[in-house]
Amino acid sequence: METRDEFVDLIFRLENGEILHIEEQISLTEEDLIRFAHYDLRIFSKYHVRIHTVVLSPACSKKDSFFGIC
Repeated sequence: METRDEFVDLIFRLENGEILHIEEQISLTEEDLIRFAHYDLRIFSKYHVRIHTVVLSPACSKKDSFFGIC
């Protein structure tokens, strides 16, 4: 059975009005990055401000380095 968690991990309104979006992932896939972008689009459609997204991942795999994030 496939399950999908459609919740943003953490979002904060910064002092300058922009938003900080923090995600935590054990491993990172291209699909994860697309999902985060969808979250950001939904956040933007509600608040119309700049969004800074940070993805925290405890390990760096060969696959992750493909995305240029390690």
